[in-house]
Amino acid sequence: MKRREEQRNRKGEGSLFQFNGYWFYTYGYTVDGQQRKKKKCLGSVDILRTEAAAWTEAKRIRAEFITAVASGNVAPPAVESVTCSELLTQYLAYLKAQKKPSAYVIEKCIDANIRPFFGAKKVARLQTTDFERYREMRTAGPHSVSNATVDHDFTYLKAALLLEYKKTPSRVIKVPHIPKSGEDNVRQGFLEFDGYERVLSALPLSLKGLFVVGYHIGNRKGVLLDLKWSQVDFKHKVIRFIRMQNRKPVPVAAPIYGDMDEWLRKQKAFRDEHFPNCEFVF
Repeated sequence: MKRREEQRNRKGEGSLFQFNGYWFYTYGYTVDGQQRKKKKCLGSVDILRTEAAAWTEAKRIRAEFITAVASGNVAPPAVESVTCSELLTQYLAYLKAQKKPSAYVIEKCIDANIRPFFGAKKVARLQTTDFERYREMRTAGPHSVSNATVDHDFTYLKAALLLEYKKTPSRVIKVPHIPKSGEDNVRQGFLEFDGYERVLSALPLSLKGLFVVGYHIGNRKGVLLDLKWSQVDFKHKVIRFIRMQNRKPVPVAAPIYGDMDEWLRKQKAFRDEHFPNCEFVF
Protein backbone atom coordinates (compact mmCIF):
# COMPACT_ATOMS: atom_id res chain seq x y z
CA MET A 1 0.00 0.00 0.00
CA LYS A 2 2.80 2.39 0.88
CA ARG A 3 4.57 1.62 -2.40
CA ARG A 4 1.42 2.42 -4.40
CA GLU A 5 0.90 5.65 -2.45
CA GLU A 6 4.49 6.68 -3.20
CA GLN A 7 3.97 6.01 -6.91
CA ARG A 8 0.78 8.08 -6.98
CA ASN A 9 2.52 10.98 -5.26
CA ARG A 10 5.28 10.92 -7.88
CA LYS A 11 2.93 10.79 -10.84
CA GLY A 12 3.51 13.89 -12.97
CA GLU A 13 6.75 14.79 -11.17
CA GLY A 14 9.04 13.44 -13.90
CA SER A 15 11.16 10.34 -14.49
CA LEU A 16 14.13 9.12 -12.49
CA PHE A 17 16.64 6.64 -13.90
CA GLN A 18 20.25 5.45 -13.69
CA PHE A 19 22.82 5.44 -16.47
CA ASN A 20 26.54 4.63 -16.28
CA GLY A 21 26.58 4.97 -12.51
CA TYR A 22 24.71 8.31 -12.36
CA TRP A 23 21.18 9.33 -11.47
CA PHE A 24 19.29 11.31 -14.12
CA TYR A 25 16.01 13.16 -13.75
CA THR A 26 13.72 14.20 -16.64
CA TYR A 27 10.74 16.49 -16.17
CA GLY A 28 8.47 18.67 -18.27
CA TYR A 29 7.72 22.38 -18.11
CA THR A 30 6.00 25.11 -20.12
CA VAL A 31 7.65 28.32 -21.35
CA ASP A 32 6.13 30.81 -23.80
CA GLY A 33 3.21 28.43 -24.24
CA GLN A 34 5.42 25.57 -25.43
CA GLN A 35 5.77 22.22 -23.70
CA ARG A 36 9.39 21.27 -23.18
CA LYS A 37 11.45 18.66 -21.36
CA LYS A 38 14.61 19.04 -19.34
CA LYS A 39 17.09 16.36 -18.29
CA LYS A 40 19.40 16.86 -15.34
CA CYS A 41 22.21 14.75 -13.92
CA LEU A 42 21.65 14.53 -10.17
CA GLY A 43 24.96 12.93 -9.25
CA SER A 44 26.76 9.66 -8.81
CA VAL A 45 25.06 6.61 -7.30
CA ASP A 46 27.98 6.53 -4.85
CA ILE A 47 26.67 9.79 -3.40
CA LEU A 48 22.92 9.28 -3.86
CA ARG A 49 22.87 5.66 -2.74
CA THR A 50 19.13 5.12 -2.59
CA GLU A 51 16.23 5.96 -4.85
CA ALA A 52 14.65 7.94 -2.04
CA ALA A 53 17.77 10.14 -1.80
CA ALA A 54 17.72 10.65 -5.57
CA TRP A 55 14.04 11.63 -5.48
CA THR A 56 14.72 14.16 -2.72
CA GLU A 57 17.42 15.81 -4.84
CA ALA A 58 15.20 15.66 -7.94
CA LYS A 59 12.34 17.43 -6.15
CA ARG A 60 14.70 20.15 -4.93
CA ILE A 61 16.03 20.79 -8.45
CA ARG A 62 12.52 20.75 -9.94
CA ALA A 63 11.26 23.24 -7.35
CA GLU A 64 14.15 25.63 -8.10
CA PHE A 65 13.53 25.36 -11.83
CA ILE A 66 9.78 25.99 -11.49
CA THR A 67 10.58 29.13 -9.50
CA ALA A 68 12.98 30.27 -12.23
CA VAL A 69 10.33 29.69 -14.91
CA ALA A 70 7.72 31.63 -12.93
CA SER A 71 10.10 34.59 -12.48
CA GLY A 72 11.00 34.69 -16.18
CA ASN A 73 14.61 33.63 -15.69
CA VAL A 74 14.37 30.69 -18.10
CA ALA A 75 15.35 31.47 -21.67
CA PRO A 76 12.74 30.89 -24.40
CA PRO A 77 13.36 28.18 -27.02
CA ALA A 78 14.73 30.66 -29.60
CA VAL A 79 17.43 31.72 -27.14
CA GLU A 80 18.36 28.24 -26.03
CA SER A 81 18.61 26.85 -29.57
CA VAL A 82 20.50 29.55 -31.48
CA THR A 83 24.01 28.47 -32.53
CA CYS A 84 27.20 30.43 -33.08
CA SER A 85 27.09 29.46 -36.75
CA GLU A 86 23.74 31.22 -37.22
CA LEU A 87 25.05 34.43 -35.68
CA LEU A 88 28.31 34.29 -37.65
CA THR A 89 26.34 33.97 -40.89
CA GLN A 90 24.16 36.89 -39.84
CA TYR A 91 27.25 38.97 -39.02
CA LEU A 92 28.83 38.30 -42.43
CA ALA A 93 25.58 39.26 -44.16
CA TYR A 94 25.60 42.52 -42.18
CA LEU A 95 29.19 43.31 -43.23
CA LYS A 96 28.37 42.67 -46.88
CA ALA A 97 25.22 44.79 -46.68
CA GLN A 98 27.33 47.61 -45.26
CA LYS A 99 29.80 47.08 -48.14
CA LYS A 100 32.73 46.67 -45.76
CA PRO A 101 35.91 46.00 -47.75
CA SER A 102 37.15 43.79 -44.92
CA ALA A 103 34.14 41.45 -45.25
CA TYR A 104 35.97 39.09 -47.61
CA VAL A 105 38.96 38.63 -45.28
CA ILE A 106 36.73 38.24 -42.21
CA GLU A 107 34.58 35.63 -43.99
CA LYS A 108 37.66 33.57 -44.89
CA CYS A 109 38.90 33.68 -41.29
CA ILE A 110 35.49 32.72 -39.88
CA ASP A 111 34.95 29.83 -42.29
CA ALA A 112 38.49 28.47 -41.93
CA ASN A 113 38.94 28.72 -38.16
CA ILE A 114 36.04 30.03 -36.07
CA ARG A 115 33.06 28.23 -37.58
CA PRO A 116 34.58 24.69 -37.47
CA PHE A 117 35.17 25.02 -33.71
CA PHE A 118 32.30 27.22 -32.49
CA GLY A 119 29.69 26.73 -35.23
CA ALA A 120 27.63 23.94 -33.67
CA LYS A 121 27.88 25.31 -30.11
CA LYS A 122 24.76 26.83 -28.57
CA VAL A 123 25.32 30.48 -27.66
CA ALA A 124 23.47 30.08 -24.36
CA ARG A 125 25.94 27.37 -23.30
CA LEU A 126 29.21 29.10 -24.18
CA GLN A 127 31.72 28.98 -21.33
CA THR A 128 35.16 30.42 -20.69
CA THR A 129 36.66 26.96 -21.14
CA ASP A 130 35.44 26.95 -24.77
CA PHE A 131 37.55 30.00 -25.55
CA GLU A 132 40.51 28.62 -23.63
CA ARG A 133 40.37 25.36 -25.62
CA TYR A 134 40.16 27.28 -28.88
CA ARG A 135 43.26 29.31 -27.96
CA GLU A 136 45.16 26.13 -27.05
CA MET A 137 44.20 24.57 -30.39
CA ARG A 138 45.19 27.62 -32.45
CA THR A 139 48.50 28.29 -30.71
CA ALA A 140 49.74 24.67 -30.78
CA GLY A 141 50.89 22.36 -33.55
CA PRO A 142 52.71 22.93 -36.85
CA HIS A 143 50.22 25.58 -38.04
CA SER A 144 50.15 27.55 -34.80
CA VAL A 145 49.40 31.28 -34.74
CA SER A 146 50.15 34.01 -32.22
CA ASN A 147 47.89 34.89 -29.31
CA ALA A 148 47.25 38.25 -30.99
CA THR A 149 45.77 36.43 -34.01
CA VAL A 150 43.48 34.45 -31.70
CA ASP A 151 42.39 37.73 -30.12
CA HIS A 152 41.37 38.91 -33.60
CA ASP A 153 39.33 35.72 -34.07
CA PHE A 154 37.53 36.40 -30.81
CA THR A 155 36.86 39.97 -31.94
CA TYR A 156 34.88 38.68 -34.93
CA LEU A 157 32.94 36.20 -32.77
CA LYS A 158 32.13 38.83 -30.17
CA ALA A 159 30.99 41.25 -32.89
CA ALA A 160 28.57 38.57 -34.14
CA LEU A 161 27.20 38.09 -30.63
CA LEU A 162 26.84 41.83 -30.00
CA LEU A 163 25.03 42.34 -33.31
CA GLU A 164 22.27 40.00 -32.14
CA TYR A 165 22.42 41.17 -28.51
CA LYS A 166 21.46 44.73 -29.53
CA LYS A 167 18.27 43.55 -31.25
CA THR A 168 14.79 43.58 -29.71
CA PRO A 169 13.87 40.84 -29.08
CA SER A 170 17.30 39.27 -28.94
CA ARG A 171 18.36 35.65 -29.10
CA VAL A 172 21.42 36.50 -27.00
CA ILE A 173 20.56 37.20 -23.36
CA LYS A 174 24.14 37.78 -22.26
CA VAL A 175 27.42 38.09 -24.18
CA PRO A 176 29.88 35.73 -22.48
CA HIS A 177 33.22 36.94 -21.19
CA ILE A 178 35.91 36.24 -23.79
CA PRO A 179 39.38 36.29 -22.15
CA LYS A 180 42.15 38.04 -24.06
CA SER A 181 45.79 37.08 -24.03
CA GLY A 182 47.13 40.49 -23.02
CA GLU A 183 49.83 40.08 -25.67
CA ASP A 184 51.31 43.39 -26.74
CA ASN A 185 50.71 43.72 -30.48
CA VAL A 186 51.98 47.27 -30.88
CA ARG A 187 53.92 47.67 -34.09
CA GLN A 188 57.61 48.49 -33.70
CA GLY A 189 60.20 49.92 -36.05
CA PHE A 190 60.05 52.79 -38.53
CA LEU A 191 60.43 53.08 -42.27
CA GLU A 192 62.86 55.91 -43.04
CA PHE A 193 62.16 58.29 -45.91
CA ASP A 194 64.71 56.62 -48.20
CA GLY A 195 62.99 53.29 -47.65
CA TYR A 196 59.60 54.94 -48.18
CA GLU A 197 60.68 56.19 -51.62
CA ARG A 198 62.06 52.78 -52.62
CA VAL A 199 58.88 50.95 -51.55
CA LEU A 200 56.68 53.54 -53.29
CA SER A 201 58.56 53.18 -56.57
CA ALA A 202 58.26 49.37 -56.42
CA LEU A 203 54.53 49.23 -55.71
CA PRO A 204 51.89 48.87 -58.44
CA LEU A 205 49.81 51.93 -59.17
CA SER A 206 46.76 50.44 -57.45
CA LEU A 207 48.57 50.39 -54.06
CA LYS A 208 50.58 53.60 -54.18
CA GLY A 209 47.85 55.88 -52.81
CA LEU A 210 47.05 53.50 -49.94
CA PHE A 211 50.73 53.20 -49.05
CA VAL A 212 51.30 56.98 -49.10
CA VAL A 213 48.32 57.74 -46.85
CA GLY A 214 49.17 54.87 -44.49
CA TYR A 215 52.79 56.02 -44.21
CA HIS A 216 51.87 59.62 -43.40
CA ILE A 217 49.02 59.17 -40.89
CA GLY A 218 49.76 55.65 -39.58
CA ASN A 219 46.20 54.31 -39.46
CA ARG A 220 45.58 50.59 -39.57
CA LYS A 221 44.86 48.97 -42.92
CA GLY A 222 41.25 48.14 -42.00
CA VAL A 223 40.50 51.80 -41.20
CA LEU A 224 42.05 52.98 -44.47
CA LEU A 225 40.17 50.40 -46.53
CA ASP A 226 36.91 51.69 -45.01
CA LEU A 227 37.80 55.29 -45.93
CA LYS A 228 35.19 57.05 -48.08
CA TRP A 229 35.56 60.10 -50.32
CA SER A 230 33.03 61.94 -48.16
CA GLN A 231 35.65 61.89 -45.39
CA VAL A 232 38.36 63.50 -47.53
CA ASP A 233 38.28 67.31 -47.35
CA PHE A 234 40.68 68.70 -49.97
CA LYS A 235 39.64 72.29 -49.20
CA HIS A 236 40.72 72.16 -45.55
CA LYS A 237 43.36 69.47 -46.18
CA VAL A 238 42.08 66.97 -43.61
CA ILE A 239 40.69 63.44 -43.52
CA ARG A 240 37.86 63.10 -41.03
CA PHE A 241 37.43 59.94 -38.93
CA ILE A 242 35.08 58.82 -36.16
CA ARG A 243 36.73 57.22 -33.14
CA MET A 244 34.82 55.45 -30.40
CA GLN A 245 35.68 56.66 -26.91
CA ASN A 246 33.76 55.37 -23.89
CA ARG A 247 31.21 53.97 -26.37
CA LYS A 248 30.63 57.44 -27.83
CA PRO A 249 31.64 58.57 -31.31
CA VAL A 250 34.33 61.25 -31.24
CA PRO A 251 35.26 63.06 -34.51
CA VAL A 252 38.97 63.29 -35.24
CA ALA A 253 40.86 64.71 -38.22
CA ALA A 254 44.17 63.71 -39.80
CA PRO A 255 46.05 66.33 -41.86
CA ILE A 256 46.68 65.93 -45.57
CA TYR A 257 50.36 66.78 -46.04
CA GLY A 258 53.47 65.74 -47.94
CA ASP A 259 52.71 63.44 -50.86
CA MET A 260 49.20 62.74 -49.66
CA ASP A 261 47.43 65.50 -51.59
CA GLU A 262 49.07 64.48 -54.89
CA TRP A 263 48.27 60.77 -54.55
CA LEU A 264 44.77 61.29 -53.21
CA ARG A 265 43.97 63.49 -56.21
CA LYS A 266 45.42 60.85 -58.56
CA GLN A 267 43.29 58.24 -56.81
CA LYS A 268 40.19 60.40 -57.20
CA ALA A 269 40.89 61.08 -60.88
CA PHE A 270 41.22 57.34 -61.50
CA ARG A 271 37.98 56.72 -59.58
CA ASP A 272 36.10 59.43 -61.52
CA GLU A 273 37.23 57.97 -64.84
CA HIS A 274 36.77 54.24 -64.22
CA PHE A 275 34.50 53.82 -61.14
CA PRO A 276 32.46 57.04 -60.78
CA ASN A 277 29.93 55.46 -58.40
CA CYS A 278 32.48 54.01 -55.97
CA GLU A 279 32.33 55.72 -52.57
CA PHE A 280 35.48 54.14 -51.13
CA VAL A 281 38.90 55.73 -51.59
CA PHE A 282 40.91 52.50 -51.81
